Amino acid sequence: MATDVTVLINNAGSTAMADLVTGDKAAIAQDLDVYFWGPLEMIRVFAPILKAHGGGAILNVNSAMSRVAADRANAYHVAKAAEWALTSGVRLELAGQGTLVAGAYLGMTDTGHQEWRDGPLGDAATAVRTMLDGLEAGRLEIIVDDLARGAKAALAGDPRDLYPAAV
Repeated sequence: MATDVTVLINNAGSTAMADLVTGDKAAIAQDLDVYFWGPLEMIRVFAPILKAHGGGAILNVNSAMSRVAADRANAYHVAKAAEWALTSGVRLELAGQGTLVAGAYLGMTDTGHQEWRDGPLGDAATAVRTMLDGLEAGRLEIIVDDLARGAKAALAGDPRDLYPAAV
């Protein structure tokens, strides 16, 4: 096992494209495994190593969808929302050992995970540069692009504006 780690970056990619009410429960569980249980296990393993090296940092790469729901991707939304909450909770728990815990939030970025998408994608190199710059600056939240910025802003509004079909 690596014992000289000073930065842990949790960045997994998977989505079952499942809804919650009618979707396959195993597929929903898979998204939670990838985006909640996986990062939590990595944090539990590496937190003592980070502490031994002065605290270090953890970056959880998250998504604009941690803040908004979408048909056919609600399992992903719930799993990413759980990762958002995980980031906040771990941030508090590891503050005493000097570990910076940051969350990065981005929209559709060309990572090879969006081959199904018919539309523009953000540049992966730009996203990585933004995340690393934010981590180096000690930011707790790194908003990578306009889609993530819009998702965050939408939380302050009326849910009817965000989900007009639900009214």
